[in-house]
Amino acid sequence: MKIFRKVKKTQKALPFLGSYIKGKFQKVNKKRLQQKHKSPADFEDLIFYWDEHPCLDLNSLCFSGKKAQRKWSQTPFPERVKKLKKLKPIIKKNIKNWGELISRETGKALWESEGEVKALLLKLDFTLEEALKRIKTQSLPPYGQIRFKSRGLCLVIGPFNFPMHLPFGQILPALLAGNAVIFKASEKAPASAQALTGAFDQIGLESGLYQLVQGGGKISKKLCNQNLIDAIFFTGSFETGDKIKQSLVKDYNKLLALEMGGYNSSLVWDDADLNLAVQECLKACFWTSGQRCSSCSQIILHKKIASEFIKLFLEKAKQLKVNHWSQNPWMGSLIDKKSLQRFFKFQKQIKKAGGQFLLEGKQLYKEKGYYVSPGIYKMAFDKNSLIGTQETFTPQVIIYETRQLKEAVELINHSGFGLSLSVFSKDKKVKEEMFQCSKVGLVYYNLASVGASSYLPFGGVGKSGNDRPAGAFAIDSCVIPMAEKGF
Repeated sequence: MKIFRKVKKTQKALPFLGSYIKGKFQKVNKKRLQQKHKSPADFEDLIFYWDEHPCLDLNSLCFSGKKAQRKWSQTPFPERVKKLKKLKPIIKKNIKNWGELISRETGKALWESEGEVKALLLKLDFTLEEALKRIKTQSLPPYGQIRFKSRGLCLVIGPFNFPMHLPFGQILPALLAGNAVIFKASEKAPASAQALTGAFDQIGLESGLYQLVQGGGKISKKLCNQNLIDAIFFTGSFETGDKIKQSLVKDYNKLLALEMGGYNSSLVWDDADLNLAVQECLKACFWTSGQRCSSCSQIILHKKIASEFIKLFLEKAKQLKVNHWSQNPWMGSLIDKKSLQRFFKFQKQIKKAGGQFLLEGKQLYKEKGYYVSPGIYKMAFDKNSLIGTQETFTPQVIIYETRQLKEAVELINHSGFGLSLSVFSKDKKVKEEMFQCSKVGLVYYNLASVGASSYLPFGGVGKSGNDRPAGAFAIDSCVIPMAEKGF
C-alpha cells in the first residue's frame, strides 16, 4: 500500500454563510459557530466552523416559498427555461473549484468529484429539453386534454455522497415544473450545498422560490411536518426514509418520493467474459468507497467459473489505490467515524456467521482520515440469515456460488432492497430470467451497477424506493396530471 499523500498547499477554511432564505444568505451569529466541519480525508483540513442547529422561523420560510411559487407557476415555460439556463456558464466556470470542494467534504477522489460537477451540465440539458416534453399539454380530441399542474412547495432532502448532483436532479425539474423549492442539505456536506446555492442566487430567481436550510435531522423532521409543504423528495438511507414515511401516514396532502438504499447484486454466469466482469465489479464494489446506493454488495458466481473469477478479482482488488482525494486514487476515505465503525461491525458479523475472509478490510492512515482497504468475503447462502438485509454503504462485498438461476434470484431478492442488478452473461434467457424475476428498478447487462444515466429512470422497489423514480422520471413527481374537458 502506498503511503498517504495529499496536496502540498494548505486548503483555506471557508466562511459559513448560513441558510439561504427569501433570496439571501442569513446573517450568522459567529458566537454560535462552535462546530468544526473537517474533511474526512484529512483531519487537518478545516472546511469551516458552522452551526448545525439554526434558529429559523419555518412557517415564515414556507409561506415565502408558497408566495413566490404562485407567481412562478404562471410564468410561461420558455421564460422558466431561459432563467434556469443561466446556471450553465456558472457551473462550467466552477468545475475545478466545486470538484475540489466536494472531494474535501466527502473524501472521494477528485476525478469522481469533477465528474459529478460535469454531470450537472448533462442534467441541466436533459431536464430543460427532454424532461420538459413529459409535462407538456396533451390534446386528445374529442375527449379533452391533459394538463400538468405544479404541486406547490417542494422539500428536497439531499444526501452526502453526491451532494450536488443528486439534489440538483430534483431541484431543477421541480423549478422547471413551476414549483418552489426548499433544499435541506445533508449535514455531512453543507459546504457543497452552500456553493450550489450561490449559483441559484446568481441567476436572479424570485425571492423565496429557492431556499436552502442548513442543519441536522431535527430540522428535517420539522420541515417534513410543515403544513405548507406539498411534496417531499428524499434521498438517503432506508431507516431515515422509513421514518419520514411513517410520520406522514395520516398526511394525505404531501407527495413523498423516496430514493433510499441498496444491497445490490452482480450475477456472473458461466458464459461471462471474466476479465470484463472483474473490471466492472471492481467499479461497482469500490468506487466512492462503496458509498453509493447502487454499489455492489454481493457477487453471485456460477460454480463453473467461480475459482477463476475469485483469483482475478482478488489480484486486482489488492492493487487498488486508497489515498487522499488529490492523488486520484480508486478509493478515497469514508465519510465519518460512524461509517468506519459500520465497516468493522459488518466484518465481525461475517466472521461470526462463519464467512471466509478472502481479503480482510483494514484501517489505513488512522491519524489522517477515515480510510479502509476493501473487504472481500465468501459465504454459503442462508435464507434465514440477517446477513445481506442491511445496507453497509462501505467497500465490502460477499461472494456466493451457485449452479441454479432459481437460487441466484432468491439471493438477489433476499435483502428486501431493490435498486440495481448487474448481469454478466451472453445468454438472452439468463438476462430475461433476471429481468422478470429480480425485484429491482435498474438492470445492467455486462456493466457495473453504478453507471446511472439521466436519460433513464433511477429508483428502486422495496426498501430502495416507493415507485417514484428520479432520473428521467423525476419531473413526473413534480406535477399533478389534470384532465380538462369542455369550453
